[in-house]
Amino acid sequence: MGVIAGLPATGTGEWDLPGASARDPDWHMRDDVSPSAFQRFRDGDITAFAEVVAAYAGPAYSLAVAVLGDRGLAEKAVEDAFVRAASDAPLFDPRNGVEAPWILQHVRDAAVAALRTQSRYRGSREPMTAVAASALLDDDVWRAVMRGATPMMVRSALESLTEAQRETLTLAYWKGLRPDEIASLRGVPEDLVRENLRAALQKVREQLARAVPGVFTT
Repeated sequence: MGVIAGLPATGTGEWDLPGASARDPDWHMRDDVSPSAFQRFRDGDITAFAEVVAAYAGPAYSLAVAVLGDRGLAEKAVEDAFVRAASDAPLFDPRNGVEAPWILQHVRDAAVAALRTQSRYRGSREPMTAVAASALLDDDVWRAVMRGATPMMVRSALESLTEAQRETLTLAYWKGLRPDEIASLRGVPEDLVRENLRAALQKVREQLARAVPGVFTT
């Protein structure tokens, strides 16, 4: 696929987006963002994607920076995410999903993929970065982020976990290992692995629920 209208070439430094320098960037959508451009794009108006990018680029970039901690990598992740979102647009069903989380989920996935790639080339990164990215892959934690939780809230929740809980969470979500594989790797019973994973996610959810009341309500 060629360059999509509205996307700057990677590495050009043309992004001028809010939240880039904030310690805890805001990736939440403004109330005045209209979904009509995305709908028009899905209906076949290719030129409408420039408006989609304009609406979502700021939150997308802030989310990528929060996961990656690197502006250049974040730019590339956002570009990759928008290209993928454009390709997947016909698959989006407004009856079963909401536009903003669907688009930003592509950013989350692209940023986590970039972080994994960098980890392979540069060795292990700052541990809490990988754990935080792992937590974002849990559906409940992701929904909490979309409803008002911030990167610092997620990190604070993760810091309350035991070392065994953090390790289990990282191996399950970051490395994609099954409980039996984690048990074999760590030399512990599988039941203990499952309990550590359950307890880790439950504690993170409880912390986020206290930080953002009503965050898990439907």
